[in-house]
Amino acid sequence: MGVISSLMHNPEPLGTVDDILRPAGDNPVLERGFVTTSADTLINWARTGSMWPMTFGLACCAVEMMHAGAARLDLDRYGIVFRPSPRQSDVMIV
Repeated sequence: MGVISSLMHNPEPLGTVDDILRPAGDNPVLERGFVTTSADTLINWARTGSMWPMTFGLACCAVEMMHAGAARLDLDRYGIVFRPSPRQSDVMIV
């Protein structure tokens, strides 16, 4: 258990990771319907639960997403499930 805990190190304290989606105060960016953030903040937020990316791909990126979801890499084992709708997904990989 100790080895797994050290591998899953989360540098942000619990409770502050969700702040990228619900920041305190008025945020005009959220009124537009999208959020901009850094990759580190997104990864720390995704560690709090299973990430559900949107099934969205153009050209070579779609092929890489299909390979990641196929039997060899099988992202379902890690709780990453591709969703067909933006309403059901947490992340859109562009």
